[in-house]
Amino acid sequence: MTSAMRINKVAVFVDGENIAADHAAEIDRISRELGDAVIRRVYGNAQRITKWDATPGYRVIHSGSGKNATDMLIAIDVMELAQTDAFETILIASSDRDFTHLALRLRERMLRVIGAGGPQAPDAFRLACSQFKTLGAGVVKANAEIVKVAAPPVAVVPQAAKPVAVNIAELDCQIRAIIAKNSKQGRGMPIKDLAAAMRKTHEVKITDLAANWRAYFTSKPSLYDLDPKGDSACVRFKNAGFAGV
Repeated sequence: MTSAMRINKVAVFVDGENIAADHAAEIDRISRELGDAVIRRVYGNAQRITKWDATPGYRVIHSGSGKNATDMLIAIDVMELAQTDAFETILIASSDRDFTHLALRLRERMLRVIGAGGPQAPDAFRLACSQFKTLGAGVVKANAEIVKVAAPPVAVVPQAAKPVAVNIAELDCQIRAIIAKNSKQGRGMPIKDLAAAMRKTHEVKITDLAANWRAYFTSKPSLYDLDPKGDSACVRFKNAGFAGV
């Protein structure tokens, strides 16, 4: 009689303050493709991740409200688990650069590290992982290759009578929706208010992608128009840049 095939054990750690609960099913699908997800935990301030608390199949770990408390607690628990040698694969769901060193250290221990995050996830974290899966990018392939170029896709406006947008990033679509909801008479939305809304609604930390929100908008002139610097400076999206979306 042949021996039963050994099933790869997977531990899933989700940065609940960085990844929305809307991606729970996708993360679950990725973990099942990798093996048996024995551990599936979500970390964050319990008052801020109520949607995750209502998501079945995940254990919610309250990390408190201190600065970087969630990142630190995930790192502690992951390294403690790594010492047991009971798991072959660690899945870290986050778009946060702060997990770069953790991923590299786990790979030094010969563990397979799978990252999962949004289009805005930085190169440093993507390339530190054995593989990286982009959430919200359609059907996730089981054998996706390591992402070598992680810059978010931008709108491309060819020289033609009708501009066409190609593969607008999920983050930009979220930004456009919030501006459209709060803009009055075409004036746009105060940048500081948009930053707060993106943090509350989508749990986005722009420092994972750019120095600040103004720097991010300035890097995409085909998508956004800005007021001069000031406390009440507004940002507007350009319809031409989002054409066809």
